[in-house]
Amino acid sequence: SFLREDGPTVRLPAGLLVYGSLDGKEWKGIHCVDTIRSEGPASIAKADESFDKAYAARFIRVSFEVVVHVYCDEIEILGRKNVEGAAELSESTAVCERFPQSFVTPDRFGGVENMLLSYNYNPDMASGGTMTAEDYLPYVGYYDREGVLADTFFDSFLFLPYAAFTGTEYRDFTAWNTYVDNVFAEDANINALSEAVDQVSEGLGRDVRASVFFSILYTWPDKSSFGDVDGDGVIEDFSKVEDRKKAIKWMIDEQLARFEAGGYDNLDLLGFYWFEEQITYSDPYETELIRYARDYVHSLGYKLMWIPYNYASGYSEWKSLGFDMACMQPNYAFRYNETRDILYRTAETTKLLGMCVELEINDADNPADVARYKEYLAVGAETGYMNAVKCYYQGGVPGAFYYAYKSTDPLINSVYHDTYLFAKGKYDPSEI
Repeated sequence: SFLREDGPTVRLPAGLLVYGSLDGKEWKGIHCVDTIRSEGPASIAKADESFDKAYAARFIRVSFEVVVHVYCDEIEILGRKNVEGAAELSESTAVCERFPQSFVTPDRFGGVENMLLSYNYNPDMASGGTMTAEDYLPYVGYYDREGVLADTFFDSFLFLPYAAFTGTEYRDFTAWNTYVDNVFAEDANINALSEAVDQVSEGLGRDVRASVFFSILYTWPDKSSFGDVDGDGVIEDFSKVEDRKKAIKWMIDEQLARFEAGGYDNLDLLGFYWFEEQITYSDPYETELIRYARDYVHSLGYKLMWIPYNYASGYSEWKSLGFDMACMQPNYAFRYNETRDILYRTAETTKLLGMCVELEINDADNPADVARYKEYLAVGAETGYMNAVKCYYQGGVPGAFYYAYKSTDPLINSVYHDTYLFAKGKYDPSEI
């Protein structure tokens, strides 16, 4: 049984998994419950389930994700001592849509394998935050230790603003237009990416393409005077959910129109990114707006993705919320009081939920940060997220990987080359 009390934020789990084991060490999933529901804001949900067959097991584990508070009691497992006729655990075929127990792979997300977070607008920077074609070259193409173009590198690029852009002074329609102008600035950002792809294609003597994703900025519910989005002479008020939907639709349509007008014949627009790192359940329209964005993006033939911070609210519900892919941040690179165990925990959780793991590096000039980044790579090779979809955070433009590429310091320079090996599924910590 599970208690639901919406007032003090006692929530129902998204679902649950039942595992069996003979030794308490090796576990096999034998049953799953995709959805747990109750009626009303103060109620009890009961899960009364039967397995598909009887299994021979010594231990049972019941697992569910906890968001804020989960109250559970009355766990009963009914069985018999006689194992005659019971199935072996290896015969289990339990399939759980909510708990796929495998990292999201490129074939399940439009062929995306290595996505670079390409920050492209910072109002506090003199340049505004732009990337040039020269900046993009070592990302689109891989240049070996002799500086020779040898292969492709990142296949996908996510355009998003710096965190500074979320300040209260940038939460209006004028700021949104300025951001979009920056994405499509002449000789910079997406135009520079397209030029870099052309140069790498010419250098390798074969057709190279890159995928792109654009951001959907957050509609702050306390913004009562945003701007006239649809030109009807009425200022949009974000205390009204329909006005927030108008702004979301404008953000998608405007970037799509500019992309189509740009004639980028070497770039493929695959989808949009929900620019928020947690689900704000205190906002009564949050989930409705995500579903609206999902439905509209899907109607246009694109995907919707999300990158929550480590165990952020809503992470375990990413699929039911409406996202096509979610990639969780370990945040190990910035939390010096954490051990690498957080990488293993993140890997286990994201694999259970069908997500992926974000790679993160703080300062490539700092040997301690380089060492922590190498742990991301080592754990990824060990646990398998190296072979899944991967998103890479490397700070502001032109980025830590670019500085590593340019560095004459062997340790710093190795970051660039090791990342390439990891991106291609060839990173072996024992050989580094």
